[in-house]
Amino acid sequence: MAVTIQHLNSDATFLFTFEPRSYENGQADQSRSPKPFRILLDPWITGPAKFIHPKIARASHRQPPCILSLLELPEPDLVIISHNSSKHCNEATLRQFPAIGTKTVILATPASANKIKSWKYFEKSKVKILTKWKAPESGEPHIIRFTAPSTPPGEPGEITVAFIPQKHDILGLHYAIGITYRPPPPPLYHLPLPPRLRSKSQTSLGTPLSPTLTRQEQQHPLPPPDDRPISILYIPHGISYPSIHSYATNHLISEAALPLTALLHPFNTPHRRHHQASFSKTHSPTPSGLEIATKLAAKTWISAHDGDLVHRGLIKRLPARKEKTAHNEHDIKGFLAKHDSKGNTTAVVALESGEKTTLHSTTSKTGTADNSRETRDNQGPPNAEDNNFSTDETEGERGGTGKEEEDGRPSPTDAIPSGSRTAQSTPAASASAAAAELSPGSLEKCHWRSNLELFLKKEEVYGGRAAA
Repeated sequence: MAVTIQHLNSDATFLFTFEPRSYENGQADQSRSPKPFRILLDPWITGPAKFIHPKIARASHRQPPCILSLLELPEPDLVIISHNSSKHCNEATLRQFPAIGTKTVILATPASANKIKSWKYFEKSKVKILTKWKAPESGEPHIIRFTAPSTPPGEPGEITVAFIPQKHDILGLHYAIGITYRPPPPPLYHLPLPPRLRSKSQTSLGTPLSPTLTRQEQQHPLPPPDDRPISILYIPHGISYPSIHSYATNHLISEAALPLTALLHPFNTPHRRHHQASFSKTHSPTPSGLEIATKLAAKTWISAHDGDLVHRGLIKRLPARKEKTAHNEHDIKGFLAKHDSKGNTTAVVALESGEKTTLHSTTSKTGTADNSRETRDNQGPPNAEDNNFSTDETEGERGGTGKEEEDGRPSPTDAIPSGSRTAQSTPAASASAAAAELSPGSLEKCHWRSNLELFLKKEEVYGGRAAA
């Protein structure tokens, strides 16, 4: 399984396409395979973004988005609005969706949901509130769950979304949106068994001397893939790691969603020119994403909300106290190399408007896909001694390996730019570590192949007759 992340503008609008694993070697009908699940994040395609009033402050894209209308995209299953600012909750853009007759659900933070409902454009049932993350021990709802499409009568997959705001943030600019994707389980398929001989006691008088053959068919699930759930953290303005620690140690570990598949975070230091009060805890010469990327062993760090915008209005006349510090991909790689003492390697990607990359859930191979090409570079097997989380993580994470399968079927891969090395996948703690030593190929043999071989040897069937 994989997720394709496409940058639709030069700022913070992304399209996520989650695709389940393809069972090419199985007997499942490919035409009935589960459909992808699409999430559109903070769409801002048309019109300026304004603050209070256009005369006070407004911003527009210096580089135009890669599309002119949301109708050019496949219909998303979910739209996530992370903030009530018009850079994230843009009325002109959202009104490009049909008001009725669409499957799209809008999931918005409380202030954003109130703003959207005030337009009285969408059906009330289509606008859902994304409540704040709370630890499970609080006893209150702390996560939003959606079902991913499945093929009947199979079980559906699951998407989870969490809103994690930083405490004591006056302007509400520091938050994280956590997304995990668990694909539908593999469908059942029919495994034909060899002909079975009827015993003499079942043969009536007058029947031929040759044995009667009956062909049987039995249902088996496809061997379970070696896939971890896909996990994404979207942090457009930076956040302190302690703010997301509870989410990581409770939800991501329980979902076996570590290492983190993708971190969408600014390369630039996320402080603003005129609003410094709420940034005191995150102001640093280096991006706050460094600690998050290293502690969660992020496989890929994608630049988000670093766009070059054109600002106009009265606010430009105010004296600017501090400018944000700009960093490029090379700077981030250098920071990561100095900050990470565990030997993990995080791919650093800056997507231009319209570019995309495909990330896979395991780490046996690496590669990247954009609009015009796809490349893959083989890497060695994961190191079982690497750690993917800080020392205070709890045990019980479900593990997996990135080893290639022995039967020739390609195993899932992590996608990063060509020539970069991916961070090694870490086996889970306790009993799950032993399970991680089994590759998908060995699991297949354990489930049905070895049983079939033993059956053939036992019956010694040659050309439909039993050996004397």
